[in-house]
Amino acid sequence: MNSVGRAAVALTLVFALLSVTTGAAAQSAQDAGQAPSALPIVVTGVGAVGLILGGVFAAAASGAYDSAESDPVHESAAGSLDSANTFTTLANTMWVLGGSLMLIGVSWLAVEFTRPSRTGLTARLEIGPGSLSLAGSFN
Repeated sequence: MNSVGRAAVALTLVFALLSVTTGAAAQSAQDAGQAPSALPIVVTGVGAVGLILGGVFAAAASGAYDSAESDPVHESAAGSLDSANTFTTLANTMWVLGGSLMLIGVSWLAVEFTRPSRTGLTARLEIGPGSLSLAGSFN
């Protein structure tokens, strides 16, 4: 597995850990009869950070491509091009993950603010390697 694959797996595991942690906290708050905490805002914020990191990686990729084009030595130009491809993959990954988390967080916020009663509704967000699910029930 190359460095891009390892980075994608690491990011997936971080987001999965975040979802398990936030899901457990929301479930314990619902079990105690309290309104869920500000977890939708946290999920939205993590998504925003992912989008920002995507922009940072895209800028790094652009710089690496420019460096590869202007380098007269083939070996170092090939290294710069490999770095640019890695940064491009990381940027695209972060944009997809960040955008997805922002969409989930904003949707979750919309549900939180528009439902009339906070009792009887449970929601669960699960993110894992290669999977994303949102489950809920109405009582």
